[in-house]
Amino acid sequence: QNAVLCSCDCLSPIDPNAVPSSNLITVGPDDAAQALVQSTAVLDGSVLELGQQGHVGLRFQKLGVPPGATITSAHIQFTAAVASTANNIADLQIRVVDSPNASAFTATTDLKTLPVINASVGWQPGEWQLNEALANEKTPDLKALLQEIVNDTQYTPDSAVAFVIT
Repeated sequence: QNAVLCSCDCLSPIDPNAVPSSNLITVGPDDAAQALVQSTAVLDGSVLELGQQGHVGLRFQKLGVPPGATITSAHIQFTAAVASTANNIADLQIRVVDSPNASAFTATTDLKTLPVINASVGWQPGEWQLNEALANEKTPDLKALLQEIVNDTQYTPDSAVAFVIT
C-alpha cells in the first residue's frame, strides 16, 4: 500500500554517454592486475590487460545507488589502450566481489582468492580500436551481479563495489 517507485538516471547533463565522475576508477587501490604466476595483485600498472589468463580487479567507490533499488542496467565502459584484432578476442568472465562495501586493493590482495558471488557474466569483446570507448569496449549488462550487492542489508549508497575479470 505504501510502495514507492524509484528510478535512478545517471546520465550526465553535458554528455549523455559520459560516466558520472563519482563512478570513474582512478589508479592505485581501485584497479589491480594479477598474472596467474603472481601471488598478489599489481597496483601501479599503466594498462590493464584483459584476458592473458590473468585477473583484473576494478573497484568503484561510493556507488550512490539506494539500498534495495532495482538495477535496470549496469555496464563497465573501457577505453582501448591498444587495438586488437579478431585473432585476439578474449573469452572473459566477470564476477562481483561478495561484499556490501568492497575494500580497496592492496599490494597483498590476491585477486584469485577474493570471495566472489557465485554468478558470473560472460564477455567476448569484439575488436578494440586505439582510444575508442564504444560498444566493443563495453561489458554486457552486469545488473544481476550488482543487484546482489545492492540487496545486501549492509549495503549503503556510500559503499564501494568491486569486480574481478578473468
